[in-house]
Amino acid sequence: MTKLKDFVDFAYSLVNMEEVKKGEFPNPKEITFQLDKINHALVQREIHELKNPKEEFQHSDIFELDIIGINFKFIENDSR
Repeated sequence: MTKLKDFVDFAYSLVNMEEVKKGEFPNPKEITFQLDKINHALVQREIHELKNPKEEFQHSDIFELDIIGINFKFIENDSR
């Protein structure tokens, strides 16, 4: 199961790479992930509960989240 923490850890590892720190490798501006239906819904719901816990959850096939300056785009891939 995919968790939001996994993506946050991934973003921090990218930003803190020695090659990025030295300027040898640029930090990405956007990363797109195609997740299966279940993992897509789990991550989206987890984000919703952190950002808007009082609002009703509404599923979306595509959603985006900025994590330390990197735009993470999530697309539901129901062919997996």
